[in-house]
Amino acid sequence: MRGSESRKVLDNDHHRISTYGIGKDLPKADWQAIARRLVSAGALFRDPERHGGLDITERGMAIMRGDEAFYGSIRATASRRTHGDRRVDYDETLFELLRAKRKELATAENVPPYVVFSDKTLADMASRYPQSRESMLAVHGVGARKLARYGDEFAGVVAAYCREQGIGDRCAGAPSRRDPLKTPRFVTVGEEYNAGKSVDELAAGYGVKTQTILNNLFSYLREGHSLRSDGIIPLLSLDAKRGEAVLGAFEELGAEYLKPVFERLNGDISYETLAVYRLYVLAGKTGSDGPAVR
Repeated sequence: MRGSESRKVLDNDHHRISTYGIGKDLPKADWQAIARRLVSAGALFRDPERHGGLDITERGMAIMRGDEAFYGSIRATASRRTHGDRRVDYDETLFELLRAKRKELATAENVPPYVVFSDKTLADMASRYPQSRESMLAVHGVGARKLARYGDEFAGVVAAYCREQGIGDRCAGAPSRRDPLKTPRFVTVGEEYNAGKSVDELAAGYGVKTQTILNNLFSYLREGHSLRSDGIIPLLSLDAKRGEAVLGAFEELGAEYLKPVFERLNGDISYETLAVYRLYVLAGKTGSDGPAVR
């Protein structure tokens, strides 16, 4: 039902059965839950002579024919997704609802989805079920600016889903992950850059590598701010052909992560150079003074 391509399935020609793959839209855990409910309802039974394999009963046949109705609910299943070096448990169904809302907002604002919120932020929402603006502040990647801009929209999606599922707010009463009185470093860097400082001046002033400043500026963009583009253009170091290849890779793969673009270009362009071109792309899409990239 889930379209497995295991050797056992293929060797027995099960992939040629008409129902092969019809249930691949649901995760394995959901089908296991459905099977348990059908066993409990007497529609399926475990055959001890087949090592616990399932067989259908008379009631099960009646359900299949449509002569008898069968109702039940599937508890939201938790999936695991890797974000960087951290594995995150989250509610897959809610995660997809949040992705749909993000796409809707990004399309309306004509920006890439990750400018609204990253997958990592949506996964945290789908793990902690924040149902109010206050709870949203405890979610990774939600600052005051993003909260004001998108907080109500996403909290509304979570709250509606949780009402249906009977799920409580795991963020309620949790402290924000950031000190509201302390301005994050990336915000200070972004503001100083927009005020006229160059990337090199910022790196020297903070005593950090250029890559660190580029990462700070990327975080500033992801928080919903815009960047002036005139300070980025002088840093574009590639010839026209290679520059177009980089821009094309970002357009195809998105700019949230550098590694896919690095690998698409066969590792020929350094991460620092890619970080510069990423800022160029995003400044053009989010800044009022940004260039037309493509």
